[in-house]
Amino acid sequence: DLARQIRSRQVSCREVMSACLAQIARLNPQLNAIVAKLDDDQCLALAAKADKALGNGGPIGPLHGLPIAFKDLEPAVGFPQSKGSPIFKNLMPDTDSVLVERIRRAGAIPIGKTNVPEPGMGSQTYNNVYGATRNPYDPTRTAGGSSGGAAVAVATGMLPLADGGDLGGSLRNPANFNNIVALRPSVGLVPVAP
Repeated sequence: DLARQIRSRQVSCREVMSACLAQIARLNPQLNAIVAKLDDDQCLALAAKADKALGNGGPIGPLHGLPIAFKDLEPAVGFPQSKGSPIFKNLMPDTDSVLVERIRRAGAIPIGKTNVPEPGMGSQTYNNVYGATRNPYDPTRTAGGSSGGAAVAVATGMLPLADGGDLGGSLRNPANFNNIVALRPSVGLVPVAP
């Protein structure tokens, strides 16, 4: 619905980005869902660029103008890929994963990463790089894992959508704990590369 509103120019990409940034500023300091975030001015510049592309009348992707933060297990150019581990905290990928590449091509605007347990294993989201992600309904409870950062970001309106991976409950568990819906495609439907 939000992507449709952007395409029909009921809202601008900048307005959507501003609303998400306001939620991030208000809630992320307590919940710690989004990590390695670009500064607000960079995010707003990317949104303005997306608005300009929309105004040019060329083809746009189905996610055009929607802010996204990729799960910190996904390699994404321009963002660290710590995997929640001090060993990898300075790792800067030089290639996007297929998932990241496709989401970028669909027009989403990357603004950061979502928090994960080290190295994406376990049903709670905490690590020694970024700390713990808190459940927005009760901060004394877990947000689940391994896509806990993604689930909290969506549940609180910090992001309109988020990606995640799931081999043993890593999407379903945090969705359940944070009162949202997660879709788990068949393993292998989205290729794993590089």
